[in-house]
Amino acid sequence: MEINTRNNLQTKQDVAIDWLVEHPLIDPKDIWYIQHEMKLLSDLMINSEKESNDVKNQIIWKGIIPHLRLIHCLVDNEYIREAFLRSLSTLTKSELDKNSQIRRVCPWQLMCDKWQDPGFTPTTRVYSHLHDDFRHPISLKHSLVSNMTISPDKAKEKFYDLRKDVLSVKTNWDISGNGKGSVRKISNDYDENCIGEQFDGRDKKNPRW
Repeated sequence: MEINTRNNLQTKQDVAIDWLVEHPLIDPKDIWYIQHEMKLLSDLMINSEKESNDVKNQIIWKGIIPHLRLIHCLVDNEYIREAFLRSLSTLTKSELDKNSQIRRVCPWQLMCDKWQDPGFTPTTRVYSHLHDDFRHPISLKHSLVSNMTISPDKAKEKFYDLRKDVLSVKTNWDISGNGKGSVRKISNDYDENCIGEQFDGRDKKNPRW
């Protein structure tokens, strides 16, 4: 037997309204409670709609500017660089102790904070010999990425995506016979089976790390 959920819901609403008409609220406490709960529900719906609109208005990362800004967030600040390098090393005994007050600073959180800092306005250097995109300085000011999302997890993901892409380009460049690291110019003990192999840039076991 098929149950019409919509009709059942409407019936319940009609019954509830009829009951309220027959039993109007008189006690001020009851009236206050109903008004208070209705306001909470209304505020919840308004906030939910606002969050939904905010998500729709957020722009995904496009072009090179957000990625270049992320790189500068890391390399332009010595404290962030040191935190990043420290995160790649093995935890000490004190850091492994759950009761210890010694904790490493998360470099990805630091990069997020720097990303969201309107006062951080880096400009790229000129590398005209690399590509036309770098023939002139590129402004990486905050207003250019203010509507793009960033979080510690996303910063980490984007960084390792960049590393993977660079590693892939470098591998293909070596295979082509160009550059100092060309596979055609290295010694005979090189493992020929790995020529053309795509390495996972996120894997720390990667021999090219």
